[in-house]
Amino acid sequence: MLFVTDSIINARRDLVAQMTAGKLTREQAYQRALELDPMDAFSMLMVAAERYEAGDRAAAMEYCWRAAGADPMRAESWYKLAAGLPEDSLQLREGLLELAARKSLRDPEAIAHLEEAAKAKQAPNFDDPEAVLAVAAEHLYAKRPSEPEDVSRRLAPHRLIDDVLELGDDGLDPGTVDDILAEGVRCQPLLLGILRGMADGNVDSGPAIYSLALLGEIGDPAVLPEIVECLTVDDDDISNTAFWALRRIAARRPDESLATIRKMVPGAGVEDRMILAIALAVIPDLPGTQDALVSLLDDLATFPKSGRQELFISVAAALDASKGRPGRERAWSLFDSYAAALPRRTRGELREIFKAADEADEPPSPPGEVPPVTVYDFCSGTWGGDDDEDEEEDEVDGEDDNPFDDDDEDEEDDFEEDEDDEDFIPEPVRRPVTPGRNDPCWCGSGKKYKKCHLDSDQKSPPPGAR
Repeated sequence: MLFVTDSIINARRDLVAQMTAGKLTREQAYQRALELDPMDAFSMLMVAAERYEAGDRAAAMEYCWRAAGADPMRAESWYKLAAGLPEDSLQLREGLLELAARKSLRDPEAIAHLEEAAKAKQAPNFDDPEAVLAVAAEHLYAKRPSEPEDVSRRLAPHRLIDDVLELGDDGLDPGTVDDILAEGVRCQPLLLGILRGMADGNVDSGPAIYSLALLGEIGDPAVLPEIVECLTVDDDDISNTAFWALRRIAARRPDESLATIRKMVPGAGVEDRMILAIALAVIPDLPGTQDALVSLLDDLATFPKSGRQELFISVAAALDASKGRPGRERAWSLFDSYAAALPRRTRGELREIFKAADEADEPPSPPGEVPPVTVYDFCSGTWGGDDDEDEEEDEVDGEDDNPFDDDDEDEEDDFEEDEDDEDFIPEPVRRPVTPGRNDPCWCGSGKKYKKCHLDSDQKSPPPGAR
């Protein structure tokens, strides 16, 4: 899970209230917070502090390592790991402190905190913590060649992921991409950590794009839930890369991809099922794919009227795209079965989407086929970009990258009107992404977000922001 739900946020507030009232100890509260969200790095560090205070150093260090993996942007985990090591672990401590320094340099809040601490302690030799951290990071980096192999091996994935964060929008060189892919499973949770940072507004789009592309190339279907979440992020470069990653994984490991997506259906709401229809449409033709698509319509009548038609049309379009004429015939059969739960205009819209598919200049890519762009293209830092390049990018792909992108804004609505029209939802919800601290502010002032609306948004987030 990348985007924390309102229910989890409310449950966290309740835990804080219970802790404040003395009904739960600090450790109990943060352990329960981890039950709500097992990747909550802050709660991991709080539990680590409680374990350290209780004399359980081993458990404290384990929680710190988990926090470092869950949130690769956070420097605090690395400082705590360095402080908790035995005295004879000098080279590992130096490696940890180098990572901590580099992460602090990218975090204005960490710099400000160090400045305040220096002033409070009246430390004249630390009046410029940013310069001190930069010197320390370079000094410790110079020691890497002499460190033991086991230290280098343990820190390798963390250093590679830090390179992804450090380079930002500048792109990764092919050697770094190769090294991350070679690490594979050890880098995968850290790449997911970058995506969580994107969801929280703490990571710019560049590292998020690289992470999605790398996850797609690593090819583990276990990451599909997070990739599917990114399909509706309100950033075309991120959502397009997520769609490429989805298709890449589905093409390489179709059976496992189908099984993973099918597990996501029970309990999913209308909007989530619409997204899953897109995901299922790109899986190669397997026994069970069509049944999985049809299962998205289970309990259709229990959903709000406003979403039923959009969900049905999404499933019908996916059946047509993935199965061709047999899929279209199945869609009409399903319409007969669900007509009582659908607005009358659904029949006309179904005809229109099939007509549009027949008249398309180019047919959609068959399920299982991946566009010719590669992970190296996405990680080069040149993918995406200005609007005037969009047409050229589509030519590289041979089709629209993401079916949630709708360029036909001027298309007229010829559907039959009826009493249900006021419930019609024109398109699926797109998740807004909070700007990164150093990104241009959303208000258009031209200032960096941290210099403009960051403080006010933290007190009262804008509508729809997460």
